[in-house]
Order: sequence, then structure tokens, then C-alpha cells
Amino acid sequence: MWDLLDSFFSEYFGCDIGSVRPGETRVCASSRREKRELHYADVFPIWCVVTRNRCIISTHPALSDAVAVLVSGWDITQFREGSARERLTEVAGTILDIDARFVAGRNRDRHPISGSAIKGRG
Repeated sequence: MWDLLDSFFSEYFGCDIGSVRPGETRVCASSRREKRELHYADVFPIWCVVTRNRCIISTHPALSDAVAVLVSGWDITQFREGSARERLTEVAGTILDIDARFVAGRNRDRHPISGSAIKGRG
């Protein structure tokens, strides 16, 4: 079952999740973070999954370096805290010029880093 999930998320995240070791965090730049996914109305420039003591973060290509710097040294458990979401969202907001109303979860009815808030995209 885990191999099947790793295979699905590898395609979805744009990196080989099966090669991520327990305790490791991997940041992957993916062009999929620049467009809407099937059945989603918004673009999500950061997708993060924590599974089997591994953290995989798929980012908009413009975010990968900044996100990698931000999360370097983070323990896996830190990704489950609200402050992690806020810090990742702040990086995305700054670099992608996301409308401040949607940064760091200020509008809780929408995903904090949804692409419709990216200026010029809806």
C-alpha cells in the first residue's frame, strides 16, 4: 500500500517520494504548483505532506530555494504546527505577491495560499 501512495504522490508532487528517507524533509520545485489541479478552483503554490516520518514539500518553482532555507533544521513535528503553515504562507505571499488578505491564514474560509489570491490570476 505504501508503494502505491508514494507512486501517486510522486507524480502529484513532482519528485520521487519513495527515495525520501525517514526523518528527511525534501523540497521539490514543480511546475504543477503553477496551475490548477483537476477539480480544484485554485492554484496551490505549496503542497506539503508528512507521512511515515518524512516530509515532502512541493513548491512553485520560484519558492523552492526560499522554502528550503526556511525549513532547514525543522523537526518533522514542526510541520504539523500552525506556525509552520503561517511561515510557509508568508514566504509564498512575499515571493509570489499574494494579496495580503490571504496571507498567513487571515481569511480562514480559503486556503491561506490559494492561487486565486495571486495578483493577476483571478
